[in-house]
Amino acid sequence: MEAFLQTLLTMSATAAVVALVVMVLRLPLKKVPRWVTCALWGVVLLRMVLPAGLSLPVSLVPQGVSSGAYVERVLPADPVTENGGNTVLADPAPQTETTPQTPVQQATVPDTAPEESSAAPRWPAVVTGIWAAGCGVCLLWAALSYWRLRRQVAEAVRVEPGVYETDQIPSPFVCGFFRPRIYLPAGLDVADRTYVLLHEKAHLRRWDHRTKVLAWLALSVHWFNPVLWVAYRLFCRDVEAACDQAVIRTFGREDTARYAEALLHLGRRTPLPAVLPLAFGEEDAKHRIRGVLTYKKPAFWLVLAAAAACVVAAVLLLSDRNPTGPQLDGEAVTSGQVVEVLALDAPWTGSPLLSTSVPLSEEQVAEGVDLLQDIDWDASSPGTLPDPLPEQTVAFTVSQGEATYYLCAQLGDLALYRVDASDACAQIALPFAQGDSLQIWLSNLRNAFDAGIADQLYAHRTPYLGSAPDTGRVLEALGFGQVMGEYTMELQTDAEPYGLTLRFQRPPQGNWVNSYLTETGRLALALIDNAGYLAFAQREGDPFLQVDKTGAWGLDQPSAEDFTTLVSVARYNIGPQDGLFSPGWAYLPTEYLYFDPRLVEDRQGTEAEITERYAAAAFGPTEDLLWLHFADGGHGSPYRLVRDPSTLSRPLDLPLSSVITTPDGQTIDLGARQEGETAFVAAFISPATGMDTGYRIYVRGEETYLALFRQDVLAYLAQVQWTVRATHPEDWTA
Repeated sequence: MEAFLQTLLTMSATAAVVALVVMVLRLPLKKVPRWVTCALWGVVLLRMVLPAGLSLPVSLVPQGVSSGAYVERVLPADPVTENGGNTVLADPAPQTETTPQTPVQQATVPDTAPEESSAAPRWPAVVTGIWAAGCGVCLLWAALSYWRLRRQVAEAVRVEPGVYETDQIPSPFVCGFFRPRIYLPAGLDVADRTYVLLHEKAHLRRWDHRTKVLAWLALSVHWFNPVLWVAYRLFCRDVEAACDQAVIRTFGREDTARYAEALLHLGRRTPLPAVLPLAFGEEDAKHRIRGVLTYKKPAFWLVLAAAAACVVAAVLLLSDRNPTGPQLDGEAVTSGQVVEVLALDAPWTGSPLLSTSVPLSEEQVAEGVDLLQDIDWDASSPGTLPDPLPEQTVAFTVSQGEATYYLCAQLGDLALYRVDASDACAQIALPFAQGDSLQIWLSNLRNAFDAGIADQLYAHRTPYLGSAPDTGRVLEALGFGQVMGEYTMELQTDAEPYGLTLRFQRPPQGNWVNSYLTETGRLALALIDNAGYLAFAQREGDPFLQVDKTGAWGLDQPSAEDFTTLVSVARYNIGPQDGLFSPGWAYLPTEYLYFDPRLVEDRQGTEAEITERYAAAAFGPTEDLLWLHFADGGHGSPYRLVRDPSTLSRPLDLPLSSVITTPDGQTIDLGARQEGETAFVAAFISPATGMDTGYRIYVRGEETYLALFRQDVLAYLAQVQWTVRATHPEDWTA
């Protein structure tokens, strides 16, 4: 539906531009026959009904209009990801005038956000309904006009072939699409009758009775476009003027004067545009009389030159400029955006997964498309677009929104997907050896994105903590309320160090909360020059966390460059552990309930060395995958999480069970301990083969356990904690 609206609005905008050009061309063409401008109005009609024009190197229509890029920028954008929440430390929007002492924002909670978004009406459906209603009104008006005319001429008497008389009409006209007839009012003066018939028969020769109806039908589709309403009115005037000129071009002075007199006798004004009748005296009779009396037959060379110029103009107006911008597989790329994801916890914990889409500049789009075009694409096959989209996914929109290419980086590999307007998805394999340049480009995008975020945040910098409105805008720009929920702000400016306490009404519970507040709190202190600390509390209780400025690198009145570094470090630390050894979030073992060094994955060294090695291991989830990292940088393969074994093509080697029996006979029940407590067990399989890896994860309330079974025998069972291994500039060494 959104693609339909984009196509419709692009056609309407293109037709409006062509109509404006024709309106301008009418001015120097006053001295040439009006059939020339009528031909140009035919170009407008074609643009109103054709979704695309001729493909030529040049065009009078701006490429941004005909390609749909202008409409795409105007239309409201849907969120790229399912929750559509605003990301933290990403793309802070201009702030509204709220009471800064009690800034309130909506928390992004995955359990409720999808229900709220589904309950709200989507704008494409609403706009399409309004458009259909307006179109229906225009068509109904045409139907009523035709019905009223048929009633008026129902008892008309045939006086000669194709000509009828009735006393129910005030002026003569032509009516009928396939079998047109001329209707005359009874008692029409004999002198006027001759000129009226000449005029109406000129309409029939020119097929005006058909083109006017077609123009109204096209206008009914574009009823919302005021430019095209003006164009329709001018078209009707030019049609009547062209017929007047076709009649009088062989007249002498006396006949021309009598023809003008007939117009004066039968002239009338209509308050609304007429769709069906071609009446002799309609369309501004005064203007037509003046045109008839001042008409001079143009020289042949002038008509020939004007016709040639109009042919050239018509071709240029009917053409769309060949896209000179970036193209993917022959399709013009109209825009690009990158998806930024901030996962505050593992995907199976239900904690916030915040995402946003950031538009790319034309230079960034062109560079990325050029790199993709340089790669030898493998054959495409039916695929499924990852949901949610991975971090740093780049979306390229092509062909007026008819399709979108998604460039996804997963596990160090690149995958390209093409999704068309019908949501059909094709996956295009990209050779691994040719993806280095694209990986560098994606890395540069991330750096540019961090710099853009830093610039927007840095614009909120304030020298004084005591300025409550400015301090409130800093906190709002950082997005505390988006993640932590409603809060109040307390300023302490009586004595140094000056400080700020945020009191959250219902803060989320999770291992990630303190680290998230630490990272974001450091940025807040860097943006408030004389603030010495930032404390966090729940309601009226004592602070459970405090971030101090003293001794921290870059927090005391940082330069814009240093602040950009702080933003990059904060986003790096808050982001999840990934396959490139980010020091961010990971599951770290707090206690091994059972450990057999003879059955673990890496058995190099003595049993003591293996035990020590696994005590420093990290289990890093990315989306629905799990990586095993060691302190020395070694790592295992990624494994895919499966909670429902029935979806697998092959059964698990060991059924999922919350009860574990150790080789020494100990029984451990990791199921729910009380009614209503969250508890589940999931397995990890190999993404390549679909085989059971023996890994199991158990979640019970706030507790998480990870186990490995080797041939149905428990190798280890560890209680793990979601923890950030953060690093900051003051911790760096040369």
